[in-house]
Amino acid sequence: MMAEKYYYQLYLEIVLRRADYVFGFMNVSHIPYEKFYELFQDQLTTETFLFEDVSYFIDEELYQKNKAFLDKENQIRFSRKVFLV
Repeated sequence: MMAEKYYYQLYLEIVLRRADYVFGFMNVSHIPYEKFYELFQDQLTTETFLFEDVSYFIDEELYQKNKAFLDKENQIRFSRKVFLV
């Protein structure tokens, strides 16, 4: 019996600092689930599946810790002084 496969479509929400609206979205569905789990494991609380109606945030510490990977996977370049991701 084959294991069930899950497919997801995931967008990174990009917000201007101090803004009340979303500036844009970036499709990051090509990044493997395991990498997202690695990035956001400290933010997991009670959910049994990583994308279970919960938001995760890339704060400055997480960004700096994973800067090489995030910059490589980022399809656009932006200033973290202007945007929250």
